[in-house]
Amino acid sequence: YGALVPTLLAVALSLVMCCRMLVSLRRLPMTTRASLFPRQLLLLAGADFLLALGLAGQSVGSYGGVEMPQTAGLYTCWFTGSGIAFARFLSVLVETHIALGAAVVWCRLPRAAAALVRSLCLIPPLAVVLTGVDALVSPRTFSDSSDMARCQSGTEWVTIAVMLVCFCVSLVAYIAAFVYAAKSPGGVLVALWRRGLVYPLNFFVTFLPILIVLWDE
Repeated sequence: YGALVPTLLAVALSLVMCCRMLVSLRRLPMTTRASLFPRQLLLLAGADFLLALGLAGQSVGSYGGVEMPQTAGLYTCWFTGSGIAFARFLSVLVETHIALGAAVVWCRLPRAAAALVRSLCLIPPLAVVLTGVDALVSPRTFSDSSDMARCQSGTEWVTIAVMLVCFCVSLVAYIAAFVYAAKSPGGVLVALWRRGLVYPLNFFVTFLPILIVLWDE
C-alpha cells in the first residue's frame, strides 16, 4: 500500500489537470476550437486522461492487495496494459504532431499544413496499431506473489523505439521552425527559442523515467 497512495495522488492530479484543459478548450469559440492547435490539445488531454485512468487501474491491481484467479488477473493485466500503451502512444504521437505543426507554420508550407490537418484523425488508429504490435512483442503476464497481484511484461522495445523516434522528429521540427523564424520580431523569436529548448527538457522529465523503467524491465 505504500506505493499505491502516492501513485493514486499523482493520477488524481493528472485527471484534474486534464479535466481543466478539456473545460478550457470547451469554452473557446467554435471557430477557434476547429483550428489545428486546439484540436491537438483536445486529443492530447484525452490521451493523458486515459493514461491516468489506466495507471490507476494497474496500480490498484498491482499494489492494492487484490486477490483474483489467474485467468481474471491475466485479462486484467492485458486490458490495463493495453490501455496504458495506447494512451502513451497517442500522447507522444500528438506531441510530435504539434511540433510538426509549428514547423510547417513557421516554414510557410501551406500544403504541408493542410496535409497535417487531415492527418490528425490518423493518429488514434496508428496508436491502436502500435499497441497491437507492442502486445505481440512484449506480451503481458500475471503473477500472484505474496498475495499481491502484479502485471508484468518483457522489455517494451516498441514503446522505447517510438518514443525515441518521436523525440528526434520533434526536436528537428522545432529547430527548423527556429531557423525559418530567425527574421521574426525579437519577442516572437525569443518565445519560439524558449519553446524549442523547453521541449527536449519536457521530454526528458516526462519520458526519461519511463524509458529507464521499461529498459530495466
